[in-house]
Amino acid sequence: MNELRARYPRALAVLARAPNPRIVARSSLLWSVVAAAGAATLASAGVTMFFAVVLRGFGAYPSSFADGLAVAIGLATGLGAAFVSGGVDALAVYAGIVALVRIIATAATLRFCAPIVTPSPDACSFFGYALGLWPYVLGAGLGYICVRWFRPRDGDANPVLEVLGALALTELVFINLDSFLFPAASSLESGLVGLVILVAAGILCGVVLLRRVPESRQWMVLGIIGLAVTGPWLLTELPAFFGQVGIYGRIVVGPLSLMIFLRPFVEILAAVVVLYVAVARKVSAPAASV
Repeated sequence: MNELRARYPRALAVLARAPNPRIVARSSLLWSVVAAAGAATLASAGVTMFFAVVLRGFGAYPSSFADGLAVAIGLATGLGAAFVSGGVDALAVYAGIVALVRIIATAATLRFCAPIVTPSPDACSFFGYALGLWPYVLGAGLGYICVRWFRPRDGDANPVLEVLGALALTELVFINLDSFLFPAASSLESGLVGLVILVAAGILCGVVLLRRVPESRQWMVLGIIGLAVTGPWLLTELPAFFGQVGIYGRIVVGPLSLMIFLRPFVEILAAVVVLYVAVARKVSAPAASV
């Protein structure tokens, strides 16, 4: 840190004068880690949407640099949020989850690249893969700054971040596990597993919503989560899909592939079903007692 102060005194002076972000409250270890994942997802989504709007206006999107920067800022935000909310233990657990997911993704890449002799794609070359890790290196460095910069806000829960984090963590971990465990799965098997993961993520999102959010705010929070997960999809994947349709004239998409493509809506729909079932039970309980 002393070397950073010596090299960049003005930048650190500006950071010192900047107000400390208060995005998370102190919480237990479990919910601190989940909230950190939610904060990372929200930050990454915001950066993705910003670049998707700005760079597309200049015809420079999609951009691998913008996508990498979104990953880096999301990681840094998650590390800072984990430390502020749950201390060193939460920071270690969250960083461990991120590292574990990267290890699983690396193993899946190795299994995919093993049968390829030549010519191999960039992702299968050592230098290409190593260079692709720059967002995580940058994110770790920015995370150190966020750990020192963030401050806790009042309260003992982070309902919006916890709900979003439950959704994002479930999808991230199990999709990477699926790609590692079943690299040779057929399109039908892969689609079914992917659909199960999306539905499970949505159900867990709904369960956390019921447990951690007051009843009067549950639908509002679900709406916020819906915007957070569908916003990047609408600005990145949907235009890319229409671009492919414009190039090839038409694209044949099966029902499973369509549901995987519409994954944010599948997840939110699963969460809506959970909330609806909970409301229906509360309404039917008094009637049954009478």
